[in-house]
Amino acid sequence: MGTYEVAVVLHPDLEIDPEAPKSRVEESLSGAGATIKSRDEWGKRKLAYPIAGQTFGIYIFYVIQVEGDRVADIKQALQLNEEVIRHMVVTHEANAQPRAGDDQEDAEENSKKDSKENSQENSQENSGDSPAYEQTTENDTSRKS
Repeated sequence: MGTYEVAVVLHPDLEIDPEAPKSRVEESLSGAGATIKSRDEWGKRKLAYPIAGQTFGIYIFYVIQVEGDRVADIKQALQLNEEVIRHMVVTHEANAQPRAGDDQEDAEENSKKDSKENSQENSQENSGDSPAYEQTTENDTSRKS
């Protein structure tokens, strides 16, 4: 049995009575043989781009356990549900919790690499072994004569 994350975006007009569509989504999941481990409701949020003419959606995330061959059944059930305007099923990684500052640490590492590479290139350009340095020296001596 595999562990999966299911992201569901419900039609925003359903915020009046969100329990009925949530229970239908959960029935679809359990009907495919999934065991729901957790549910995280984000509520109504603005979409990055319009989906089915809607600019808002109700976000719900599930962590489920199900056999891998049943994932297609879950996707099909969510696609047929008219209350769901978008869904996504991905493999869940238990220790994949994002840490604050990860992006900043990656950017700092990349800038350190870049500065180290640039300093090595600059030291080569300033040494006598560099063709650019030799060419400049030749031009300078030819002008003096």
